[in-house]
Amino acid sequence: NNVPESQPSPPPPSLPESQPPPLPPLNSVPESQPETVASSHYEIVNVSMLRTSEGLGLLIDDTPSEKTEYNIRVKSLRENGRAHVAGIQVADRVVSVRGKNMSGKTKKEVAHTISSTPLGEDLNLVLFRKIKK
Repeated sequence: NNVPESQPSPPPPSLPESQPPPLPPLNSVPESQPETVASSHYEIVNVSMLRTSEGLGLLIDDTPSEKTEYNIRVKSLRENGRAHVAGIQVADRVVSVRGKNMSGKTKKEVAHTISSTPLGEDLNLVLFRKIKK
């Protein structure tokens, strides 16, 4: 049998240290089970908190210049506010709100989805968080 031996393929190029790695693609984040996504650079964080008239104590921001599918990130948190106590961190990226995928949504659309949660009900968020090394 004269079958030529296959040559090993070269390793994929790595990103320069100064660039953040890309977020996992949308099709890897099923709406029903976003917690199944794993990446060596990002982790999935599931947060649930009760929505009250006091608010959540977080500000979100749109980051279109970063060219990601999940361009809404947490800009700031009120110390000891609901979001802070629940474990949300500045720079977390919003993946889903109440089971609705937020890929490609505007800041206004994400804020509306959050604020439309009835008072007294749980607000469930799924976030991407960059893993600190």
